Amino acid sequence: MKMQKVSPSKPCPLAKRGLTCPESLFEYMREAGIGTKSALIKELAVGTVVLTKALARHRIEWTQVNERLAKEGLCKLRGSSARRSVLSSQGLTSTELLLAYCRTNGLSSQAELAEVFGVGTAAISADINSIGISWGSITKVLRREGLCARRNLAELPWEIEQALKDGAEGVAKLCSERGLRELRMLEASEGVPVGTVQERLQLMGIGQLEVGDHLAVLFGDESFGQYWRVTEMNDVIADVIEMRCFSLNGFCTKRGYLQSAGTLTLKRWGVDFVDDVLVPAALEAPGRLAMTLAIYSDRPGAKDALKQVGWSAVEDHARAAFSRDNWRRMLASNVGKAKVAELKAWLDE
Repeated sequence: MKMQKVSPSKPCPLAKRGLTCPESLFEYMREAGIGTKSALIKELAVGTVVLTKALARHRIEWTQVNERLAKEGLCKLRGSSARRSVLSSQGLTSTELLLAYCRTNGLSSQAELAEVFGVGTAAISADINSIGISWGSITKVLRREGLCARRNLAELPWEIEQALKDGAEGVAKLCSERGLRELRMLEASEGVPVGTVQERLQLMGIGQLEVGDHLAVLFGDESFGQYWRVTEMNDVIADVIEMRCFSLNGFCTKRGYLQSAGTLTLKRWGVDFVDDVLVPAALEAPGRLAMTLAIYSDRPGAKDALKQVGWSAVEDHARAAFSRDNWRRMLASNVGKAKVAELKAWLDE
């Protein structure tokens, strides 16, 4: 699931509602009873990056809106807010002010800012996001003025070099630790020209899509296809065991995927979800997935595993999978009435 981007085909979520200044945004949020940026994101049905860009486009400083909302009792100014943030303590509460500070002190990356203020890069990134500063705009100006040195592909910041050792997953983890949804945002935060890290990944035979897949999984908004591309089969089986799934539909429902997408992805990969995932998971954890063993008791090893845990484990799995009132009916429906009777008789022998 890729983060939305503001473009001509997708009108600015603030402009189309007439929210083009701090006052109009404050009034909108007050009338709607919204007190936080996360609540506003949910109300507008956009992503964090889209809202941050929209705020920057209209030169709306989030701290101005946040402080007024706090006075109205709609929110509290916490440690992450601009009032107590590292940047605001230095009076750097707008894109223009931070740009001027970087120019004056010869700083070109969030890592350098963090070093100056004696904090972690994640703290600077969090401040920039919460205040609504457009870091991309700052680096663009600094690069144009020659303050952002173009780095050689072989000389990237230490943290990125360490992340690259673990490939796409390592880079994605570094991004997620800093709350960054896109690779280019990591590059911008380090003062690295956009595309530099991607070029290094390409030299390693890794495409940008793979980084995006890992990021989606780390942020919990991935599609079935993204999950499947980056998750090892052993981990898929572990997820099935943890959620006590007994069908592809149940797996997709619990993880928020479309079953149709799951079916198409598995077909493309040549995977049989029952024989390659569900049954191996049930054989590995018969106590948690006993009903799965009962449903697929014709598979090799299924009956032997079922014999180990007994029918009570099947009923326990059914109670966990279905509501308290109809678990017996659903158990019979999924296993089959005749098979239920047959298996119970066989286990009682």
